[in-house]
Amino acid sequence: MRTIVFSLFLLLAGCASESKRVTMDDVSDTDVERYNESVSTPQKLICTREVQVGSHFTKKVCRTQAQIEAAKRQVDEILRNTGADATNSDGG
Repeated sequence: MRTIVFSLFLLLAGCASESKRVTMDDVSDTDVERYNESVSTPQKLICTREVQVGSHFTKKVCRTQAQIEAAKRQVDEILRNTGADATNSDGG
């Protein structure tokens, strides 16, 4: 239920102004803390500031613990498959 409320908040904030696109930079740390108090650990948001490719500016990026773990599993799988391909290569 809290996830739906938070999603609606972001959606409505985006609809409130046609001239400005709402990003995670527009969501305050207090809003994130309130949201995290209402959900279980895998759904808690973890926010970081990341430099975007091709820019020196940082952007606030928020992901759930579940999303972070899923991304790590994907990277591990890709690296595992790439490593297997490299060792099986005949140097061709």
